[in-house]
Amino acid sequence: MVLCNGSSLNKKATFRVYLQEILSGPNATLYEVARANITSVSPTNFGQFLVGDDFVTTTPDPNSMRLGRTQGFVAFSDLDELAIALTFTFIFTDGPYRGSSLTIAGRKLVLGKNQEIPIIGGTGGFRLAQGYTISNLVASTPISVTFMYDFFVV
Repeated sequence: MVLCNGSSLNKKATFRVYLQEILSGPNATLYEVARANITSVSPTNFGQFLVGDDFVTTTPDPNSMRLGRTQGFVAFSDLDELAIALTFTFIFTDGPYRGSSLTIAGRKLVLGKNQEIPIIGGTGGFRLAQGYTISNLVASTPISVTFMYDFFVV
């Protein structure tokens, strides 16, 4: 997993993390903040806007080591497909990338597999980062969702 030292700049890195999203309850990490007039009748939730502050872990187990958080927002932005436009910043507070962050932004099919999202920048050891991440749904319950993110930083 460690191909980039948190203090090194502009190093290549390939690694996997898990995003733990809690959808409801007192510890929810994702909240709706706006919706369009069409959202309630749209089969694709068009116009719904959500903000999240999710946990990033080393394994799919939500109780595994926390590497940091993912903060950002999603907007359901397609009238025909269940798709979102997203911007997330992965903020690493522990592990080999502690003190660094990576920001991704792009379009993602909600139910799609191997969704490629561009890395648009970073801080710390990932300053001026480029590359992409591949996202996949790992687990889903009515209360929580776990996504796997494979990062390819160049």
